[in-house]
Amino acid sequence: MEKEVDQKIRKHLNKANQILKEQKALFDQGLYGGSVSRGYYAIFNLASAILLTKGKEYSSHQAVIADFGKEFVKENRIDAKYHKILIELFALRRTADYDIEKVIDKNTAKLVLNLTYDFLKMAKEYLDKETR
Repeated sequence: MEKEVDQKIRKHLNKANQILKEQKALFDQGLYGGSVSRGYYAIFNLASAILLTKGKEYSSHQAVIADFGKEFVKENRIDAKYHKILIELFALRRTADYDIEKVIDKNTAKLVLNLTYDFLKMAKEYLDKETR
């Protein structure tokens, strides 16, 4: 893999790890909507890092979500549950950020935090295997 791509992958991983710390801090402060929003962005960065292993790079959330499913799930390289997590958290992030009628509760935020840790573990394992 090219050095520039490796650097971009590391930058996405570093960004995801930083955002995960923010997500946990917001959760601990009872700021559940913010925690959910940050969780989505951590996963977005992880999916972006994985896409870079195929030479794919997008700034559009929809493009990352669609191509992640196409390149990795349909090809059976990554379990379909991770694509589902990405899709569901994108929708939940929009609710957390924009919906003035719905409130994100502690249980939802805790679930998202756990899903973020799970996605991070999968991404690190996948990237370790692909970038050797």
